[in-house]
Amino acid sequence: MIAIDTNVLVRIFIDDLNQTQVNKSRELVQKAKHIHITQIVLIELIWVLSRAYQLEKSKIISILQEIYENAAFVVEQKEQLLEALTLYKNHSVDFSDCMILAATKKANVDHVYTFDAKFARLPGVKKL
Repeated sequence: MIAIDTNVLVRIFIDDLNQTQVNKSRELVQKAKHIHITQIVLIELIWVLSRAYQLEKSKIISILQEIYENAAFVVEQKEQLLEALTLYKNHSVDFSDCMILAATKKANVDHVYTFDAKFARLPGVKKL
């Protein structure tokens, strides 16, 4: 098994201007049997896709679903990704907030407190 950083993962899904990096990233994934993806890489991925590449939420959701469903990707805390993905699909909040809520639910935390009004709309999150 190998692990990849966010910049490699981005180029697997996005045809970047640097075609050499795109090709190297895709070749690496094709040769590897299993690719470990950490939670922080997923969060960075979504930030890069939404901010730098300005992808629509529907496209980002498709990429997350592909990562979740593809057996080659070994996702850290995979069940938390699924919960975060469901929250992200159904609410107008940042993916990172969805990951925070999924992680705190697993830790049996009663509530998450925030100053973020959008995040506070989710069940289990309270505005401070």
